[in-house]
Amino acid sequence: MKPGQPSETAIRVAINMAVAARDPKLQPLLSDPDGSLWEASVRAHGPEAEKRFKLRTAEKTAAFMRVVGDAIQPGGPLSLLLRKRYINDLMTEAVGTGVRQVVVLGAGYDSLSLRLLGRFPDLRCFEVDHPATQERKRRALAEHGSENPRLTFVPVDLAQQPPDEPLKAAGYDPAQKSAWLAEGVLMYLEPAVVDGVLEGVRRQSAPGSTLVFTMVDAGRAKEKGSTARATVALLQASSEPVLFTLDPETLGSWLAERGFTLRAKGDGEAMRVRYAEPLGLEGPASAGEWVVAAERA
Repeated sequence: MKPGQPSETAIRVAINMAVAARDPKLQPLLSDPDGSLWEASVRAHGPEAEKRFKLRTAEKTAAFMRVVGDAIQPGGPLSLLLRKRYINDLMTEAVGTGVRQVVVLGAGYDSLSLRLLGRFPDLRCFEVDHPATQERKRRALAEHGSENPRLTFVPVDLAQQPPDEPLKAAGYDPAQKSAWLAEGVLMYLEPAVVDGVLEGVRRQSAPGSTLVFTMVDAGRAKEKGSTARATVALLQASSEPVLFTLDPETLGSWLAERGFTLRAKGDGEAMRVRYAEPLGLEGPASAGEWVVAAERA
């Protein structure tokens, strides 16, 4: 991230989600087909983001922008929607097992916390994110009228500070079973920082707590012509380089060494078959990014 600036990845995701919410064919794939909060986030991010969104949705430029996007990142938009849907289902399932606290690391402009709070009246959510991005999100929630007293914001730069102490100061209770989400976060951190974050999650989680995170496939990220390699190149160009990747084949042992048990994992193709195929949606999905669900051992 650029110093003092909100996340470029966060606004790219928000624009893609807001565009998808306007597409009747894609709406059944979305956990929340109402894109008004995404659009409020685009406005809160700033004029440049609004300009990009208008180019993606204006009648004269939308088709051209789709072609350009597919050329730069083949399968990227569909992969994002599939990932969001799978994460929503995993987190909803985890909260349904008696979890009373959710922590979203690097929440960006996502509305998962609000959806969970609306469904589970006894739940508390904590969003940990870079202060610059979080300030824009709070502005968007206020404009949209979506503020919730059970949603607590914890401004932390995870590259500089583990979330443990700020979370405890904000009212998080480590004695309760929790569900943690790190979507599109670990890949931007140095390996040693990733270990520090996961150690903090383990230390602050009661046994049986859930950790859901995304990871970049180390092999696919280097594979010539792969969608994962295209994504890595795009992020490098936007000053948010990928610093951490994993091998899916050794994921179970990697998690066990850090105090977690692997419960589920799915790449873009598996999610495409699960969610897109039944809706008749066509198009490739990235095979280079995985969603992983683990349990605190």
